[in-house]
Amino acid sequence: MNAVLKEIDYRIAYDGCPLCSGEGSEFRSEYCFPKSGISCELTWMKCGSCSHVYTSHYFDESGYKQLLSTVMQDGCFGGKIDEQREIWGAIIQRLIPHAGKGRWIDVGVGNGGFLFTADEFGFDAVGIDKRAYILQDLKALGYKVEEADATTFDYSGATVVILADILEHIPYPKELLRHIRKDLRGAIYISCPNMDSVSWRYMDTVGGTPYWKESEHYHNFTRARLQALLKECGFTPVYFGVSPRYQAGMEIIAI
Repeated sequence: MNAVLKEIDYRIAYDGCPLCSGEGSEFRSEYCFPKSGISCELTWMKCGSCSHVYTSHYFDESGYKQLLSTVMQDGCFGGKIDEQREIWGAIIQRLIPHAGKGRWIDVGVGNGGFLFTADEFGFDAVGIDKRAYILQDLKALGYKVEEADATTFDYSGATVVILADILEHIPYPKELLRHIRKDLRGAIYISCPNMDSVSWRYMDTVGGTPYWKESEHYHNFTRARLQALLKECGFTPVYFGVSPRYQAGMEIIAI
């Protein structure tokens, strides 16, 4: 119990729904997957106004830094590189008609798959991540990477911004989307789990969806709520698809 309470000290309570400020009620609780020494109970809330599902707390900077101190192997560069080129190449071909070529900003670069494939397609591709250790191998191979915070980064001149598996990690995603909207001249790509997908619903009937236990996630979006959020921030969704990369995944392109 003491260990759990210690980790809760790293967290800040939401005053209300992080998307609309509406009042939330408890939806369900789960103990998270232990990660980087952090083990805590996650209380999921559901907004009575916009129906968004979110955690009751989010980690402060110290807690999130601890969470990000380690990463799974597939979150770093290396392994199945050509498979990544094939997957991301198909997505880039869907993006090009909406954005053209130009400055490409990949937020939360991870293993670099999207970044190095975009570079191969001729984009001026830049990857940003708060984790310096993630960037070292990509930088050594000559790719443009920066240690930066997505919420304060300068997106001026960007024709494409990539939020692949990122938005669910951001405490206040509306603020980030509005920040990007100010300077984006092309398209935004977002992928994340879809709470309303058949795979999510089925997993909940046979032992539970793993995303309920993910300590780094503050939001569980449905397609409808995510598309509504994009519209609220000045975007127009132009494509919806099923992501082949993980369970219950969805992807949206908006301009």
